[in-house]
Amino acid sequence: MAPLETTYAYAETFWNAGYQLHAHTNGDASAEALIEMVRKLQSKKPRVDHRLTLEHFAYATEDQVHRMHALGMNVSANPYYQYILADVYAMQWLGPDRARNMVPLGAVVRQGMRFGLHSDCPMAPLSPLTLAWAAVNRSTINGNSNNQAQAVSVDDAMRAITIDAAWLMRKEGEIGSIRAGKRADFAVLEQDPYAVDPDDIKDIKVWGTVFGGELFPVKD
Repeated sequence: MAPLETTYAYAETFWNAGYQLHAHTNGDASAEALIEMVRKLQSKKPRVDHRLTLEHFAYATEDQVHRMHALGMNVSANPYYQYILADVYAMQWLGPDRARNMVPLGAVVRQGMRFGLHSDCPMAPLSPLTLAWAAVNRSTINGNSNNQAQAVSVDDAMRAITIDAAWLMRKEGEIGSIRAGKRADFAVLEQDPYAVDPDDIKDIKVWGTVFGGELFPVKD
């Protein structure tokens, strides 16, 4: 959307001021550009726990994920991309090797990185459980499998829509888990995501929500 030199100048201004940066990238070329920017920023003004986050994460190589981890970068991904797009990308545009590797969260987990999940609405439903389901099962809209090495566990996916999502926003001391001293904001589910068949996670009903300690049941 802008020359890389201009984007870097913007990034450097906010980096030097101590802000947390988020950048949208989808292709591995844009991921490479962001990694190089962060490498340059860190070499000129090192920062610890900066939590710079790559948003969307449709494509990245294993090597890029390794370098992201080394630079202290994080990922906020839309796992629904591979559900709706991998088949058409595999058949018409990018070929199966690249298309089946969309949203490579397995590589993120193997590096020990935290990650969050988002919908990029209207690209995916505004449903955290649907995002968790897509990340765990890695199947397509046509029922095809997408490189199960990039799947994540139910626990990883549930953390990605709760405590780890809060961590990416530097709000882990306020929300994301149920603990004394945090705001009482959470959803009450009708079934346990850890107990149901992983393919049924997206179909779990929300019984109600608690916001600021006040209960709000879902009305039929």
